[in-house]
Amino acid sequence: MYEVELLSKLVSYDTSVDTKKEYVKCAEFLVKHLKSIGLKCKVYDGKEVAGDGIPRPNIIARIDRGVGEKLVIASHYDVVPAFGEWKYPPFKLTLENGK
Repeated sequence: MYEVELLSKLVSYDTSVDTKKEYVKCAEFLVKHLKSIGLKCKVYDGKEVAGDGIPRPNIIARIDRGVGEKLVIASHYDVVPAFGEWKYPPFKLTLENGK
């Protein structure tokens, strides 16, 4: 199923705010996927604003339909650190009982 495969790939990236180690990989995947479904993408890096030299890619994706109305969807791909006890691995999508 398309949605499950997409979600599985997205959660596989460790974009924890403490390590910030897979921000770029996740953004590259998102840009490639968004372009494959017809969106135009631009990536802006926020590392200068953050001040720690770690890349923080921000993706602007758009579909030009020639319509005057606009819809903005804002999201983020950084997550809280995966500390503590997990029933399942935190960066692996797990389906249980079909859910």
